[in-house]
Amino acid sequence: MDYEIKAAAKKLEAEQKARLERTRRRLEQERKAKDEAKRRQEAFEEEHRKRRLADAVAAEAARKKLEDEISAGQGIRFTRRLRTSLLPGHNVTSSGDKITLPQSVLADLQMQGALDKGPIFFEIVTSEVAARREAQTAAEAAAALIGPGDRVADSQEEATGRTHAGVLEFTSEEGFVGLPRHVANCLWGQDLGELGWEGRDVVVKYVRLSKGTYAKLQPAGNTEFADVANHKAALETALRTHATLTVGDVLVVRHGGVDYELRVVELRPAPQVTVIDTDMEVDIEPTVERAEVLKRSELKIGAAPVSGEISEGNTRFFRFPLDSASASAITEGTSNLVITLEGSGEGADADLYVAAHPNLHPNPHSHQFSSHDVGTKTVIISGDALRTLSPTDGQLSFGVGVHGYKGTTKFRLSVTLKEQETKGQKLGGSGAAEALPGAGYTSCPNCGQTIPAASAVLHGAYCRRHNAVCPFPGCGLVLRRDEMKNHVHCEQCGKGLAAGGELEKHVRVHHTPLKCECGAELVMEDMVRHKAEDCPLRSIMCRFCGDLVPAGGVPDDYRDRIQGLSAHEASCGSRTATCEDCGRSIMLKNFDVHRAAVHGQSTKGSLLPQLPVETPIASREAGTAASSGPASVECPVCGRSFSGSDAQMVLNRHLDEHFNPAPSEEKPTTAVEGGRNGASTSEDVEMLDPPVVPPISVPNDALRRRLDVECPICGESVHSERDLSMHIDAVH
Repeated sequence: MDYEIKAAAKKLEAEQKARLERTRRRLEQERKAKDEAKRRQEAFEEEHRKRRLADAVAAEAARKKLEDEISAGQGIRFTRRLRTSLLPGHNVTSSGDKITLPQSVLADLQMQGALDKGPIFFEIVTSEVAARREAQTAAEAAAALIGPGDRVADSQEEATGRTHAGVLEFTSEEGFVGLPRHVANCLWGQDLGELGWEGRDVVVKYVRLSKGTYAKLQPAGNTEFADVANHKAALETALRTHATLTVGDVLVVRHGGVDYELRVVELRPAPQVTVIDTDMEVDIEPTVERAEVLKRSELKIGAAPVSGEISEGNTRFFRFPLDSASASAITEGTSNLVITLEGSGEGADADLYVAAHPNLHPNPHSHQFSSHDVGTKTVIISGDALRTLSPTDGQLSFGVGVHGYKGTTKFRLSVTLKEQETKGQKLGGSGAAEALPGAGYTSCPNCGQTIPAASAVLHGAYCRRHNAVCPFPGCGLVLRRDEMKNHVHCEQCGKGLAAGGELEKHVRVHHTPLKCECGAELVMEDMVRHKAEDCPLRSIMCRFCGDLVPAGGVPDDYRDRIQGLSAHEASCGSRTATCEDCGRSIMLKNFDVHRAAVHGQSTKGSLLPQLPVETPIASREAGTAASSGPASVECPVCGRSFSGSDAQMVLNRHLDEHFNPAPSEEKPTTAVEGGRNGASTSEDVEMLDPPVVPPISVPNDALRRRLDVECPICGESVHSERDLSMHIDAVH
């Protein structure tokens, strides 16, 4: 019995333990299920919170971006991603910052009224910079929502990858933007090249820019902008093709055939400004490194020689100013300016080139003085040569070029002022220029020297045995017989030289054709003349803008050719300026005519030639002639002469019809063989129709000031300056 009771108790205890275990397991499962449900709920709520936060951040970023776009465009919103293409026919100095856009961009801007707000400007950024900006905007929006404790660090934008531009035209293909090289270089740098940046994506955004008031520039290339005497004129010419400036841009200024790179380091009132119709204060501050390089390239008269090294084919440039005291001593004939180049190196040689301002980079193609001697080179500038040079701002400056001719040359360059000395007969010189011998003296028939007559026989025997005269026509140089074999003459120019290296160098330097940038191939002397007078790419000082610019070819208009204007001056002179006396807008090249005809000012020293006037107004009204005979003028193009009272008008028609034909149909002319009675004349005269002048309507005298104005070209009298303008436009 007890056994059964114990067994029952054990069974009951086991069942209770099993029941408790099941209960514990069930409760553990329920707890785990509750924890899992809670975890899932918390995860869901966190995901939902993050999603709502991301939406809020995106909305805030979009709102901020919209505000930025509206603020930048002053109410006009335009942003588009386009693919780049190269504008044809543009280089880095002439292209400026004008881009081309699709026609749809113009339609979009017109709908928003952007054309009514003035000039159109765009901010251009690369796709990488645009992505960084979006990330930065999102980070700023998230920081604003999360709080300062979780603020994301700002990312710095690189100097490249962002610039501004104006618009040239809306003619590019849909989806493409045409970039000039200047804009591409500002976005990706010059090292990338054309093939590297064409076809890339950029973001173009419409912006409004303030007018610039101040700019700080620093030289960025290998050239020194300090070489440019007139910084204002050079910058005005360079910025004529630009509409904007951005901090970090590299502005390329071409002056005198040299490209000067200037980096924009500071702008006011904003980091990006427009340069249209504004006056800016500009500071050009070289860096410490550039100032040291500039210091090493300066020469001083009478100072210690400057040492350096130059390799074959390269040129190093130096410069030095000539003060007024030294210039006076040279022009008075008491001193000479001497530039000396001493070179050393086995088988090496260098040449010396010198030029006056504005050519501060003399080279084999363009220089005024040169020395190609073997060994030490010397250039002597006398008073006669100095008087032909034009000083700038009262002080003349010179550029010196050391050009490596062969090998690597170590050189020493110096500039000195040496007093002139009375020179005697040069040893080894020609006896052709000897003075006639006096009493008791005779001339040696071999060397031409004047010797005492008593020793003529002895001198003649010795001279014929040891000396010889060069038989080359016009030379007559007397040398020792053992030295005569080293004396040769150039077959092309006949110059006497030393055989070997000197002759070889002379032929290579003086008679080997050089190729000009315009395509002409000439020897050095002709090339120097070509670069100074004929080359369309030669540098001239424009009389209108004051900058050193390429001259261009021959102007199309014969009036510009008569005035002696180059193609650049004809184009530059077509710009208008306001007359200070009457307030009218007059072309720069017509200011002399305007002043003479309208304001009665003297035309002495003007651009226009002094053409003969037919008859003064007062003399014509009195019925008397102003001259005793008929006036005669000559065509400046073909040289044909015209005489008679209307000679000037006939000359103008002659120039219009033969040398400046109009696109419209020309009127036929009649050649008359004889005079009015049929008698033959000594010369043929073309009977030309008188110029057709449009009828002039003269308003009431009370409404307009009456003037007796005479045309300075043909002498025709009109009533007022307005009628004169109509007369010049119609006839001349």
